[in-house]
Amino acid sequence: VNGGGNYHNPQFVWASADVQPSAVHFNNCTDKNGNKEPCYSTSIIGNASLDWIQDHIESGVSPEPFFAFISVKAPHIQDGPGYPIATPAPWYVNATVGTNAPRTLNYNASCPDHHWLVRQQGPITFLEGQKIDELYASRQRALLSVDDLVEEVVSTLDRLDILNDTYIVFTSD
Repeated sequence: VNGGGNYHNPQFVWASADVQPSAVHFNNCTDKNGNKEPCYSTSIIGNASLDWIQDHIESGVSPEPFFAFISVKAPHIQDGPGYPIATPAPWYVNATVGTNAPRTLNYNASCPDHHWLVRQQGPITFLEGQKIDELYASRQRALLSVDDLVEEVVSTLDRLDILNDTYIVFTSD
């Protein structure tokens, strides 16, 4: 599954070896009570990946080694106007997370002896500080879906009795 673009109601190009790629648009998702809600890309990618792993192992062919590369949009920002913000899953929009971005010693520091690009930046305003905190909190909420995905991958590998024979590598851009 590749592509995506939007957090909600994403469109992907689905491709596999020896199969023509096809576009799939997800826009008909429901919550656990059957109420329509936006399809969330991290969940769509996660569920498709889990299905692929399970299908591969349960295919009846001897379980050969496999490689599953699972890459999600979260916690990147959704492109658009205004200040940047990450989009959490609908069920995590109001999740309680830390309130402020970390304020290290170099937060809002003036650096007159640094490179000219750094030197020319003024201090962070109160509004910019608020937006930094909002971005931080939205990324924390978006990462809750990534945590769910990681938990489900590990649980699926364990249930399929291949966890102890599997390498799991996490990386970030």
